[in-house]
Amino acid sequence: MWSLVSKRHISSGSFVGFYTGSMNTLDCPPDSLYSLDVGVGQPCIVPFADEDHISPFERDRHALASMNEPGEGEFANCHLAVQDFSHAEIEGVESIAHHDTAQYFRGMAFFACVDIQSGEELTWPYGSAYESIR
Repeated sequence: MWSLVSKRHISSGSFVGFYTGSMNTLDCPPDSLYSLDVGVGQPCIVPFADEDHISPFERDRHALASMNEPGEGEFANCHLAVQDFSHAEIEGVESIAHHDTAQYFRGMAFFACVDIQSGEELTWPYGSAYESIR
């Protein structure tokens, strides 16, 4: 099992990072453990092309994809916030599939919702969309 562990103290409310990956499809791959559906008409964020063979480079490049859900009875220490951007705010927007028909682009940003200590695992609640593959 993979997880993401903080290398330093992160204060509550701090920006942790964006969930990153390829955005070349409007539909998330079925049974994906890592793809993030960001809403109707928005490209799915797919961090790993082949989830059965993820390289260390890919894990480092898309580190937030290794965040897990909190254990049963525990609370998440991060939350995901929707960040919408206009065409003008995206460098290289032409490289994004369906850029010509998108009204805006959605990014998914993580923030710490409590103080996180060095060595502590970062977690977030995946939500009901992932219920079938838990």
